[in-house]
Amino acid sequence: MAEIFDYKMFPILFVDDERDATETFRQQFQDEFLLILTNSPEEGLEIVRREKPAVVIADQKMPTLTGAQFLEIVRKEHPETFRILLTAYSDIAAIIEAVNKGEIYRYFAKPYNVAEMEITLKRSLETYKIARERDRLYREKIEIFQKLSRTNRLAGLGHLAEGMAHEIRNPLVAIKTFFDLLPEKKEDYEFMTRFAEIARKEVHRIAKLLDELTRFAEPPKPCLMEVDLNEIARSVIGLVETEAKSHKVDIRSNLGEDFSLVVLDPEQIKQVLLNIVLNGLQAMSPGGLLEIETRRGIRPNEIQIIISDSGAGIPSENMEAIFNPFFTTKAPNQGVGLGLSIAHQIIQEHKGSIDVESRIHEGTKFIVTLPKNPLQASGLGEHGV
Repeated sequence: MAEIFDYKMFPILFVDDERDATETFRQQFQDEFLLILTNSPEEGLEIVRREKPAVVIADQKMPTLTGAQFLEIVRKEHPETFRILLTAYSDIAAIIEAVNKGEIYRYFAKPYNVAEMEITLKRSLETYKIARERDRLYREKIEIFQKLSRTNRLAGLGHLAEGMAHEIRNPLVAIKTFFDLLPEKKEDYEFMTRFAEIARKEVHRIAKLLDELTRFAEPPKPCLMEVDLNEIARSVIGLVETEAKSHKVDIRSNLGEDFSLVVLDPEQIKQVLLNIVLNGLQAMSPGGLLEIETRRGIRPNEIQIIISDSGAGIPSENMEAIFNPFFTTKAPNQGVGLGLSIAHQIIQEHKGSIDVESRIHEGTKFIVTLPKNPLQASGLGEHGV
């Protein structure tokens, strides 16, 4: 049996400076809908902020605010509200303004058809309820994700502790050896000089490891601002040019259209790109090619950064582990395996995703997908690692 929809579940706000108009609307629809009526657009805005109506209907010709201006404010403050404009005459300019700025759902010319208005209001309320239900399910999904994320994080503590112990134990052996031999070698200048330098480097190595662990365990929240994504990509290229030359690797960029209205944390995204680019440089032989591309994502509100290298590729058995903390195939002293873990975490904080494509002896491609504005994103990336 189909659910009976209660159209009085959500309020409808009607704003018209003429009292006869609001009274007529009351008489026409009060039996079917929950109505809030006002003759003042200023009071109407207070009602919107307080009651959060599902539908707002505004007359175009009002003394202090036009209907188009009123609905534009409503859109900015409560974009989920369905907005309808009434015009007493064929005012095409007002309608265009309302469509462009207020993003109205519909407009009616006075006198409107009562039956058509009733159908429009019912469809608006039904769609509004569906959207509310969708948002509720999404919030539940995010809560479940966060719980799973915390569970997974706790499960990974043992692995973190094991990796940390291994990485710290090796430099401690060198430091302990130095101090064990110190009593009998303190007069040996060559020994003191050589081992003191080794001990200094190993202490620095431990400090760097602990710093990376801290960033992994408690990553700072993104400091979001409006930036130019292509400028970040150019900055990263400039930072690694010397490293690329030392590896005899060419860097090629293919930066897409203007991405100057992207909202993200520039330093964190720069860190992500640097980690991926440096990994790519280290994976390539002389004569290799590394490419950085920016482009629009699959969805209209997404952007992508693609970093491709012509390196050795990632074996299939390692693909699932590359974002795990302390996973590395590098030689000792060349990395502790936290770079991609931190990168993955940063992208998640931006509500984005990282995909990886790789073939042995052909190279690897990292695809970073980000919302243009994480504050307006509907959720985490659906297709990420």
